Amino acid sequence: MQANDYAPGAGMSAPVCVAGQALQVIDGETTARDYLARLQAEQADPGELAVIVSMMYGATLYGFARVIEKALGGRHV
Repeated sequence: MQANDYAPGAGMSAPVCVAGQALQVIDGETTARDYLARLQAEQADPGELAVIVSMMYGATLYGFARVIEKALGGRHV
């Protein structure tokens, strides 16, 4: 038997996956901005950063780290 490479809707989950990752990056960026605002207002607990980061991974962590890096004056990508 020969496999049929044509399947209606094949690959349709790819845009959904990319959109999901983008939302995770945005969530990480938002969390970082919220944390930085609390830090600047002297309302952040010293251990809060560790707790926040320990619960993140993947695209969410990437977004969080990118905002923190920019705030610290790191390289801009």
